[in-house]
Amino acid sequence: MVTTSVKSENDEYGETADAEVGDVDNASASNPLDATNTSAGEIEIDQIKTPGKSKKSKDSRSMKLFKVALADFVKEVLKPSWRQGSMSKEAFKTIVKKTIDKVSGAMKSHQIPKSQAKINHYIDSSQRKLTKLVMGYVQKYVKV
Repeated sequence: MVTTSVKSENDEYGETADAEVGDVDNASASNPLDATNTSAGEIEIDQIKTPGKSKKSKDSRSMKLFKVALADFVKEVLKPSWRQGSMSKEAFKTIVKKTIDKVSGAMKSHQIPKSQAKINHYIDSSQRKLTKLVMGYVQKYVKV
């Protein structure tokens, strides 16, 4: 098992929190009290610092991972239409982009799933709505 040490926001007092990578909880990196509620083995994506990257990125790391997972789901939904040849490459790209923009734009920053497991759970629980949205775009952008 891989173990890593993550510094909490209480660093000024010399306190540190140990966490193992892999498990997930509803704790928030922005609230140090929530960090104490995570059990051993739980870490959120935004708690991991990437060396050499500036903090002024447009999207948070968890938002980027969320968008990638969402794009993968949308591509899977579109594969049958793509394989039938009823969809152009431009339509495919447009549908993926519009779906990601609509879903991620509708979410407030505190609603963004903060770990890969939470992202997967969100996509699993929202499959019907996401598929309906994608199919609406298919009807709009694909000439049958």
